[in-house]
Amino acid sequence: MSEEALEGFRAAVLADTGLQRRLRGLGRDEFLRQAVAAAAELGHDLSVEEVEAALRGARSEWLERWI
Repeated sequence: MSEEALEGFRAAVLADTGLQRRLRGLGRDEFLRQAVAAAAELGHDLSVEEVEAALRGARSEWLERWI
């Protein structure tokens, strides 16, 4: 996974409320497709598998923090 691409996309999403709205409320599969498409539009090369792995990692981190 390109950590640089992932971090760049993450920063872009946090800075763009329109992009946040685009991704909010989608089902898992559609979210993954839309996230990859949005990343590509912004010049970040991410795959569905990379986005999914990042989500799993973030979820695990969050759970560990609160357990």
